[in-house]
Amino acid sequence: MPGILHVCRANLARSALAELATTTLLAQRGLDGVVPVSSAGTWTPGGQPIWPPAAQEALRRGWNPSAFVSRSINRAIINDADLVLAATRELRDEVLAQAPGALRRTFTWRELTWLLDGASADELASVWSEPDPGRRLRALADVARARRGLLVAPDGAEFDVRDPARASSENLPEVLSRGADQISHTIDVVMAAYLGPVS
Repeated sequence: MPGILHVCRANLARSALAELATTTLLAQRGLDGVVPVSSAGTWTPGGQPIWPPAAQEALRRGWNPSAFVSRSINRAIINDADLVLAATRELRDEVLAQAPGALRRTFTWRELTWLLDGASADELASVWSEPDPGRRLRALADVARARRGLLVAPDGAEFDVRDPARASSENLPEVLSRGADQISHTIDVVMAAYLGPVS
């Protein structure tokens, strides 16, 4: 599937929430179905509903998880995507080990947020002038890469979104909420850079 591909390990929480957040925002802008959005896991059999704690977090934020079904990643899925966004640097590297040709359009969520946050209208003009959704996503990746040398990189761990499945039961609500906040911020920044000013 072309468009945006979100990736985590099991495709039951982080990337599922990212898919739901992206589709919800696009629907709010009247672009439901215009930009394909999907997700996948690097270590999952697929075919499962969203993890119940993640479903609760999604519902709390107005993201409807009822139709979500997980799937397993493969090289074809990666190669078809115009923009690949992973939860962590490790997962980004797993994606690129399967499909090295996706290097120029693969980032972690927080890495792409760092690169695009604060991009000027002049920098994004090449994105906004592209009418084709897929080519526009690839142009967005080009802008992000061009900005890399202009910014001071944070500690690498800042680019990762923690896996809630590894949190203790006591910390789970906090870890899920923080992760969803990070994902939501990424989607806001990336989609603002992609869609341009609201007319």
